[in-house]
Amino acid sequence: MREQNRIHVQKQVVGVQHELTGEFQSVRIRPLVCTDIETVRMLRNRFRDRFIDSRQISKESQEAWYLRYQGAPGDYMFVAEWKDQPGVILGAAAIYDIDTQRKTGEFGRLMVQQACAGRGAGFQITAAVCRIGFDQLGLSEITLKVLSDNPQARRVYEKTGFSSVERTHAPADGELIEMSLTKDMFCKIFTKQE
Repeated sequence: MREQNRIHVQKQVVGVQHELTGEFQSVRIRPLVCTDIETVRMLRNRFRDRFIDSRQISKESQEAWYLRYQGAPGDYMFVAEWKDQPGVILGAAAIYDIDTQRKTGEFGRLMVQQACAGRGAGFQITAAVCRIGFDQLGLSEITLKVLSDNPQARRVYEKTGFSSVERTHAPADGELIEMSLTKDMFCKIFTKQE
């Protein structure tokens, strides 16, 4: 019966939440689709200690999350591929909690395949998603939360233009750093780089 339910769930999760796409340097990002969720789940579990919620995610939990995501307005999940290797997922990220009145959103869920470490993939994915947030979603500010003991992610975010705003306690005795990036700052940085 459990297998039968799983197949039923898989048949339901075929739609695409959004159609936003983008590029930055060598990376192309596209919407997350049903066939990506297992790859993203495995990637997320491999680096779960870098997430605020570090629990192991099961296939069933991932499928249930995807069903909820399908109906979640203001939540845009992306997968990333190298432009010269379409179909090979190198990472994922999202922008969510969109507030259309305040023109704000939160960046997160950044994951990068270990084989891509040191090639600028995290930075390029972050920049591509932020560009979509500013240019296609009309945001004026994007925030994020990062664990203080994740210096690699903090460097990526700082290179993208995010600056620290506040420090708070995280679950499991850690510390969270809230960071912010305005559209003006993003445009100033990336006009010079491109």
